[in-house]
Amino acid sequence: MTAPGNVEAFLRECVKRNDPYLALPAYDLAQGHALQGKVEAVLLKSSRLRIVFGNLPFAPSSFLARLVLEANDAIDLRVARNQNTDSATLDRIDARAVRVDIRRALASHPHAGARLLAKLEAAGDDAIRALVASNANASAATLNAIFARGSRRGWGMIARHPNADPELLRAIYEQGDLPARAEAAGNANCPADLLADNCASPSPSIRRKCAANPALPTGLRLQLLDDPDPGVRAEALRAMPGPLSRELCARDEDSCQVRRRQARRTDIHVTLIERLAADADPWVRRWLARNPSTPPLILDRLSRDDDAGVRRSVGRNAASPAPLLARLAGDCEAWVRAGVADRPDLPAKARRLLEEDSSIDVLAGVARNPKAPRNALSRLASHTDASVRRAVIFNPWAPAPVIRRLLSDDYPLNRALAVGHHKLAVDVSWKCAADPEPQVRFAASKRVAASLSPRIPVHRSYES
Repeated sequence: MTAPGNVEAFLRECVKRNDPYLALPAYDLAQGHALQGKVEAVLLKSSRLRIVFGNLPFAPSSFLARLVLEANDAIDLRVARNQNTDSATLDRIDARAVRVDIRRALASHPHAGARLLAKLEAAGDDAIRALVASNANASAATLNAIFARGSRRGWGMIARHPNADPELLRAIYEQGDLPARAEAAGNANCPADLLADNCASPSPSIRRKCAANPALPTGLRLQLLDDPDPGVRAEALRAMPGPLSRELCARDEDSCQVRRRQARRTDIHVTLIERLAADADPWVRRWLARNPSTPPLILDRLSRDDDAGVRRSVGRNAASPAPLLARLAGDCEAWVRAGVADRPDLPAKARRLLEEDSSIDVLAGVARNPKAPRNALSRLASHTDASVRRAVIFNPWAPAPVIRRLLSDDYPLNRALAVGHHKLAVDVSWKCAADPEPQVRFAASKRVAASLSPRIPVHRSYES
């Protein structure tokens, strides 16, 4: 069955089959076309279907806009909650929204514009204003309006908002409770004098926010490295620009919270690395084992650690040399072996060993490995576990004949994913347009739509 070769043929096929799950990916292509009305008729043929499509996170935003042309609270609520809905559609819903749950959905939507949020704030209750205050698109004027109403609900969210202006932050600090004041001190727009003064605050939570504030001058951050509270020291170290001096890199710490932060920095000195490699806290060693600046000799030592999490971290470190990866491929813990199974730099001999492993996690890792040979992927594509077969589909280098076999997988999700694999010819994917599962038919149609749309580049790679 050959896939439609042009937009008109594709739209006619969707209308002919009268299948809304085939028609949905074609909706954008139908805009302005003579067949647009017929495509819409397929998509809108039942009220239940409209509600289902309003919920779908992958429904085209243009179709969500079409859905709300008919005033229906049930559809409006679902579209207002759909993260794919655009700002113009949200405005249209707001123009007639009377239900509180719909207005709350609008207030929290990531595409709600500043004007809509200002309108919701002016007409809403405290609960809606709190949602507006947490929306990244709220303007400084709207945040000031919420504060001016006097209710303390949401002050913490206002204080952490990136659009809160310095004077608003000062007012919240002066009038708010401890959590709100801490958020104000952590905001990058916090007035410089207020930020500097709070480095000496009696509250550790406020000092921690100051230490993490990207606007804090380096000199003040250095002072906080000597703070009596380990949380403050850890935040100061995390935000400290590098490279650090040798003295700071070699600092001995009695707090595992700070040592964990030290172990994550790529500019720490080898003397500190040596100490951290023998740390009693396993999370310190785990972070060090993942650190790309950890020397190979230290990684070798950590690869023999008693803690399986440390050994797995070595296996996930991009700087770990091939001999280390080969050793970890023979580890007694499946979790550790799985950590190296998908690495393309794993030596071939070790990878072949893992191809015969009994662990599902290990086999799934091998299936995702871009260096896995065709015969191994072919065996794994027939594995009894659906997650292993799915891992083969996630491998961008899996050959088309192997992926083609998975188009008849027992598990619908696997079939839907296989249909979209870039190694398959579009004609092969289109054969799944008659699949009994809607998600598979949708994926087949989406593949064709992408191949016909000038806005969506698609890689076509045919089987040899």
